[in-house]
Amino acid sequence: MSWVKLDDNFAGHRKVLAAGLEAAWLHIEGLCYCAQQETDGAILDAALVKLTQFSKPKAERLAVRLVEVGLWERNGAGYAIHDYLEYNPSKKSLDEKRRAARERMAKK
Repeated sequence: MSWVKLDDNFAGHRKVLAAGLEAAWLHIEGLCYCAQQETDGAILDAALVKLTQFSKPKAERLAVRLVEVGLWERNGAGYAIHDYLEYNPSKKSLDEKRRAARERMAKK
């Protein structure tokens, strides 16, 4: 199981307030998806509708809103959550921790 970090002022952050409730929820769904799938903050266009219960047109509109307010960015294949790796571990660091844990357990 993975975890994502949310600032305790998340709900009051100016970008979240500007995005609106539904877009903020899509952002949280995106954070959870990225942590679970270990994508380093990337969300492919094809994955957007799979990570939410919003319809495809609505999810796409909300994603555009997240880009407009600066929570997400467009990348060539979809979206990237702004500053994801600043606050959440990368896939590489998670793999290294798992490897180190396996080595510790093997020594016992």
